[in-house]
Amino acid sequence: MSRIVLKLSHKKAKPTRGALEEVLEIPAGGASPRGSTYYKTFQHCPREFYIRYVLGWVPTVPSEALTTGLVWHYCLERYYRGIMSHQQKTRVQPTSAAWLWGGCNQGAAEAYALIDKLMAAPGYHEIAQTVRRMLDAYLDVYDRQDKLRVLAVEETLEWHGTDPYTCRADMIVEDYIRGGMWFWEHKSARAITDDLLAAYDMDLQILGEWWLLDRVVDRTVYPPLRGVVINLATKAKEPKLHRHDVCPSPAHVRAFERTIGTRKVMLQAAAKCGWPQWFGNCSGAARGYSRCAYYELCQQNPQHDAAGLAREGVASFPEYAQANGDSDYDRYSS
Repeated sequence: MSRIVLKLSHKKAKPTRGALEEVLEIPAGGASPRGSTYYKTFQHCPREFYIRYVLGWVPTVPSEALTTGLVWHYCLERYYRGIMSHQQKTRVQPTSAAWLWGGCNQGAAEAYALIDKLMAAPGYHEIAQTVRRMLDAYLDVYDRQDKLRVLAVEETLEWHGTDPYTCRADMIVEDYIRGGMWFWEHKSARAITDDLLAAYDMDLQILGEWWLLDRVVDRTVYPPLRGVVINLATKAKEPKLHRHDVCPSPAHVRAFERTIGTRKVMLQAAAKCGWPQWFGNCSGAARGYSRCAYYELCQQNPQHDAAGLAREGVASFPEYAQANGDSDYDRYSS
């Protein structure tokens, strides 16, 4: 006897939310157009890739985890932009306390202002509370402790060669304590585990940033690149903080290049096969104990293959909306 999982009508409905960027009154950024999210989506499931990047469909309501992570990024962006702005316009001795940390108060105030906006918006109260706890814990530990020259915040790097790749680095700094230049990636997590940290050592995003740097940045005008800092905070009632260094070797970077180089062949094969579903990756451990954004679409419409979804059109599925797909898909996959 088959089992069908139905949505229960007695579940308490969540308040209707406005779009996050509209609530926060900031421009919509989104993922880097051809970065790790693009490639990881294909690695998770060809059908997921097809829906997101060929059809261009996106969920009308992003997941709680994704929304919390975005808010956390926006808060740290505001905090470190405040520090960077002060450093760039202040003419005092670099590395002095006044120069290093003079922008901390302004940056923190702008970060908390974002949380206050979110707290007042319908449907975002719990997320705002979670991020406030995270920011409180973060500033308790790190405010006026790091000796960093903030070189860039939310910096986009792009390579448009045979195998195009882009990334948006959360922050690039010169570390006056450890020396050299470091990329920083701000991450939120349910818990900090050995498996999570090990995953970052071989992460597509981290290796891709390192690979891009050699191709688009004049290394002679910056301090030597030392590594990537994974700046972690948990979403627990009592948030935990951890910073994990990743320092890829040249061999790791070459392995990344080989992997990206197979993309065209793999896309062509998936298209020939009708963009198959990889059922083992729909939810659970295979995707970090999260669920595919198109899980309900596939589970509730097993009769549709990829072509069937295209014929039905996004209007047949109110949980999804039309967004921009990959405008260069045909050029890069043929």
